[in-house]
Amino acid sequence: LLAILILEIAGTILTVVFYTKATKGLRRFLTDILDETPSKLYAMQQQYKCCGVDGYMDFENVTDLIPKSCCEVSSCNRNFSEPSEIYDDGCADVIVHFLKDNSTIIIIFLSVFYFLQLLFITCACCARRTDGDTEHGFVYLPLNDSKRNSYKSTNRITYLA
Repeated sequence: LLAILILEIAGTILTVVFYTKATKGLRRFLTDILDETPSKLYAMQQQYKCCGVDGYMDFENVTDLIPKSCCEVSSCNRNFSEPSEIYDDGCADVIVHFLKDNSTIIIIFLSVFYFLQLLFITCACCARRTDGDTEHGFVYLPLNDSKRNSYKSTNRITYLA
């Protein structure tokens, strides 16, 4: 568990340090989605009010019309030659801007998350250390009196004999 926590923290630090590579990775990820199944971008485009990876021209080689999810209003001109009322910003830039704007909240959330993980790991280690059964590594619950005769018992915990 501790190794996983260290990897998570290292991943977060590397993402911050290599911000430009992370941005390029996001752009490449969105481009792959656009190339394989552009319909997967539609919900994101509506939510973030963006169009394509870098703009509406990303769809020129994929579809005949600009997707409806790129429209600012319910009816817009979706032709590539003269679009109107189309979101200008690409989704990659909008998401990067969103992450920059909310980076403090994200860092606080991750810090609390990592602290809680470390706390639970510490509690698990303390519980393991105080369980008293170093041979098997687990604790048995006390049994009722009728079954206790066939088991060896201590004051704290009943173990299998």
